Amino acid sequence: GKDDIITFDELCEIYGFGRREAIRYLNTKGCPVLPRSKGQPYKVVKSEFDEWLKGKDDNKKKTMRLLFAALNL
Repeated sequence: GKDDIITFDELCEIYGFGRREAIRYLNTKGCPVLPRSKGQPYKVVKSEFDEWLKGKDDNKKKTMRLLFAALNL
């Protein structure tokens, strides 16, 4: 369902992330990772992570567009 909570391993599997890449995303400011105690596994709500990832991607595209515009490419 839309509010599925997925584990770190599922995250890697669904999005095709390597473990290091997944950890980098999960530690990014603003990532909707669920609160956890130290040493507990990472978990995210899939729909929230999807939205966040899409927003990150859009921002990256916007930045590239501005950069190209500035360089007149």
